[in-house]
Amino acid sequence: MIIFGTRGVTFGGHAGEFNCPRCGWSRQPYQHKTVRRFFTLYFIPVIPLDKLGEYVRCMTCGGTYETSILTFDPQAENDRLRSEFAQHVRCLMVLMAIIEGDPSRAKIEALRRISQSLSGAEMTPADVEREIALARKGDLDVSGYARERLSNVTDIGKETVVRAVLSVAQADGELSAREETEIADLVRALGMTTAHYRGILAEIEEERESLAHEQDEWEESD
Repeated sequence: MIIFGTRGVTFGGHAGEFNCPRCGWSRQPYQHKTVRRFFTLYFIPVIPLDKLGEYVRCMTCGGTYETSILTFDPQAENDRLRSEFAQHVRCLMVLMAIIEGDPSRAKIEALRRISQSLSGAEMTPADVEREIALARKGDLDVSGYARERLSNVTDIGKETVVRAVLSVAQADGELSAREETEIADLVRALGMTTAHYRGILAEIEEERESLAHEQDEWEESD
């Protein structure tokens, strides 16, 4: 009786180094594997047929990945995510700045200063005008934008968002009732606890008092 059929056979291909996710994105040796279907005769692969797939295997941890991992650059991805986060924070600051109409000079300067500290790029007056126009055209709100774009950021990221928006809102004085409501909605949209938010407020107040104290000492010594 003749016994025939098909089965997949895995072949080892080229090797090299790649950034392994399971190994903390460190450079590790890999081997490229290809799985091909063979026609078998008496369970022995005889005739190669179609290719079933291919993958990369880390020789250190044994993890297997799609071949696209070979071209993945973790540093470039981190830079992209950082830039994207900075842009989202900028949009939120703009939305807060215009919540009660045309933003004051103090709010605009705070927006530009914080945006530059996050992205490393200067925000020109033309940039401000363009961002404001886009925000008004999009008919967006602070909490809705945060819920859609930033709900999955880390606790540190959420704190950065709240601090940035608060800084813009408080740039020209105490928070208005509407600003307080918007920020409270923002905190909920980000999934932050009330205790965390109060902690941020306390830290900001301490920083203000420390800055004021340093200013007084400088003026007395002048």
